[in-house]
Amino acid sequence: MTTDRTRLVLHVINSLGLSGGAEQQLVTNLDHFEDPRIRHHVAYLYSVTDPSWLDTMSTPITALNGQPGHAPLPVSGVRLLRLVRELRPDLIHCSLADSALISRLVGRVTGTPVLESLVNISHEPIRAVDSAAVRPWKLQMHRGVDRLTIGNVTAFHALTDEVARSWVDTVGIDPATITVIPRGLSFDLLDGAVLEGEQRLALRRELADDAEVLVLAVGREEPQKGHRYLLEAMSEVVAGGVDARLVMMGRRGSSTAAIVDQIETLGLGDRVTRLGVRSDVYRHMSAADMLVFPSLFEGLGVSLLEAMGCGLPVVVFDRPPMNQLVDAGETGLVVPERDPGALADAIRRLASDPGLRSDLGAKAARKARESYGIANTAGRLENLYRTLLFGPDGKTPG
Repeated sequence: MTTDRTRLVLHVINSLGLSGGAEQQLVTNLDHFEDPRIRHHVAYLYSVTDPSWLDTMSTPITALNGQPGHAPLPVSGVRLLRLVRELRPDLIHCSLADSALISRLVGRVTGTPVLESLVNISHEPIRAVDSAAVRPWKLQMHRGVDRLTIGNVTAFHALTDEVARSWVDTVGIDPATITVIPRGLSFDLLDGAVLEGEQRLALRRELADDAEVLVLAVGREEPQKGHRYLLEAMSEVVAGGVDARLVMMGRRGSSTAAIVDQIETLGLGDRVTRLGVRSDVYRHMSAADMLVFPSLFEGLGVSLLEAMGCGLPVVVFDRPPMNQLVDAGETGLVVPERDPGALADAIRRLASDPGLRSDLGAKAARKARESYGIANTAGRLENLYRTLLFGPDGKTPG
């Protein structure tokens, strides 16, 4: 090797699309990396629902599964092995479970260093709460697989201290190999999408008719996101005479049927609107009065961070990392986890006090913009690449 040649980072991820924090962050990061010595290539495992937007990306992309649907994981692994032998990347950077597993194995076979992003608390018992699909034995099996293969990883990137702690405690990763770098937001993109004045009022009328309070929830319809507690809270709020409407945004999932049934059972049909996946989330955030984010666990909580960046007051459960992003009583309200009554109280409190909403929202926006700008976070990640590729001084061959 010579110090002046460029290095190639191969990014391996489950999918690419409009939804999913890891997927969105990868695309955003690629637009903000600046080191001309580092080239990038993206490989994704699963098919993309709407591939047309990929045409706007300047980074080379390889679909490991050329057919609609999912190829069996061993097939994707073989295809990734062929791609690595063809491209000969200097570093594989993987995100999400399936991509991480095959990247570890391919890295071992080819001798390619692997950087793995740890984006969630993958092995904690909380993952099984409210989820019939996640059994304790499955958690144990996945933990065993990770323990067997994690030694093939050169370095780790964790989104938060809590994610890093979880993987150290449950899988046994050496803390010295983990660098904590949060996801970042492009505030230029956010500011360009935010609505004001008559445009904001028009969207509010479209979403909530003449309701006084517009509550927004953003997250895929999975047990993790805590929709059941939010719907119970909304039932209390409406029954108490608050003129509120809930707008839910996020892709369908294993909780979809239960959510639909619960809305009907609670008589909330005229108070809840489900919009599904949307590309204009920021517009809806700018039209809302608050974001309620009742997740039971998260890696970081990108939608929460986006809402804070938009200046929305937020309500979260008292669980890390949500209670670390949100300073209770300063940048939002923090309530006991899985407590619909406490959630309802927080919604009523914000609904009745526009001044509190404005104050919390302004402080939330300031915190988000000071700590989570994409230039800062992408720069820190690129610096990690430099260390792994060129050495600690950024000059010595890796």
